[in-house]
Amino acid sequence: GASDWLSEGRLFHPPSYVAALGHLLAYLAKPVHWVGTSLGGICGMMVAAAPHTPIRRLVLNDIGSRIPAASLSRIREYMLHAAPRFPDMRALEAHLREVHAPFGNLADAQWAHLARHSARSLPEGGYALHYDPKIAEPLRAPVTMDADLSAIWQKIRAPVMVLRGESSDLLPEDVFAAMQKDGALGLTVAEAGHAPALMDRETIEAIRAFLEAPSGLSAPGLRLGAGRCTRPAGMRCRAKCRWRRPAAPSMRPSPGSRRSARSSRFTGLSSTRTRA
Repeated sequence: GASDWLSEGRLFHPPSYVAALGHLLAYLAKPVHWVGTSLGGICGMMVAAAPHTPIRRLVLNDIGSRIPAASLSRIREYMLHAAPRFPDMRALEAHLREVHAPFGNLADAQWAHLARHSARSLPEGGYALHYDPKIAEPLRAPVTMDADLSAIWQKIRAPVMVLRGESSDLLPEDVFAAMQKDGALGLTVAEAGHAPALMDRETIEAIRAFLEAPSGLSAPGLRLGAGRCTRPAGMRCRAKCRWRRPAAPSMRPSPGSRRSARSSRFTGLSSTRTRA
């Protein structure tokens, strides 16, 4: 968005983002909940897996512990071939409607909202997508292997909710099922692929219920047994979900949970000074 652009395109990768986010978290100096879509979820997993993480609950939107190479190649293609300039907002919105059709069945007003917040004005007139074009440079190399994030996933001690678009190619059903087996709450969002837009009331309320639920939820790194669904009574759910809970009334505290909210012992990120 309005953040400074990096000096070199090759620096646009998750470790750089996590280093920048580390400064933000250190500035906030308090526990946080993290909702991350796709790349934002990858960064969230990296932060949540670090020692003394401030993340208390993690929501992953259509991203998992393994990412198929074919899906990464698809994203690579539209990132590398995005038009550098659009003559007007209508053209930019049409582009978003095409490449982000899997976001779901959005209303016209919602597409207009996405376009408005995805555009930046150009000095010569017209609009461009609101990111540094050099962000695509690390994607130029062909993708030949799946991205395996399982080692990071297994280190997470915070409760996790995983959302999957019903027709997602980025979060395969077997990976989604395995993450639930590890203790995550799973929610399938109907009529969406990669990635659900999180703009419908039912999905928003499901996320809110997870973030506001009492303590005692399971977490990937603890591998607790299956439990029952604890979705609040009367709340409509558009698809199958499962909330895993420990057999005991309470869960072992996550690392650092007894420390003061003002603690600065979050040591899992690089100390490199990065402008965010």
